[in-house]
Amino acid sequence: MTDVQSSLHYYGQRSCAEQWRAFLTEMVAEFYDQVEASAAEDFLFRVGTRVARSLPLPDCTSLPDLVSEINRVLWQIDWGWVEIEEAGPHLKVVHGAYPMVPMYQNAPDTWFVPVLEGLYTEWLNALGGRGLRARHSELPDSPYKPIVMLYGRHG
Repeated sequence: MTDVQSSLHYYGQRSCAEQWRAFLTEMVAEFYDQVEASAAEDFLFRVGTRVARSLPLPDCTSLPDLVSEINRVLWQIDWGWVEIEEAGPHLKVVHGAYPMVPMYQNAPDTWFVPVLEGLYTEWLNALGGRGLRARHSELPDSPYKPIVMLYGRHG
């Protein structure tokens, strides 16, 4: 199954609650109106770390176990799916079917990326990767394509 097919399959089985769409759209737009983009991204990263701490992962003995546990949690909170593989000194984290709230105001369509960076940074650091960080390496050109992050040391 391709990444786009995986995301479409996921969206077909889970749905975003309409009750939150207008609220989140306007809240994020107002937030970006009030602070610089870098401050907004720092804040959203910290939100992601808090979400990870509220949903701790059990100890995992292998990369497939880790991926399975993360996907279990992501399914529970309706945040999509992940694939993780070794990529040299990094772990390549591919996250698809992430929550989407259309941003028609000033907030970037990629506003959720720092939340995911914080989420994976916290989860993976809690499992022993002290001082490392997840950072996006590729931003999708479509909301149906996954976000690619690299977890490790960044220059």
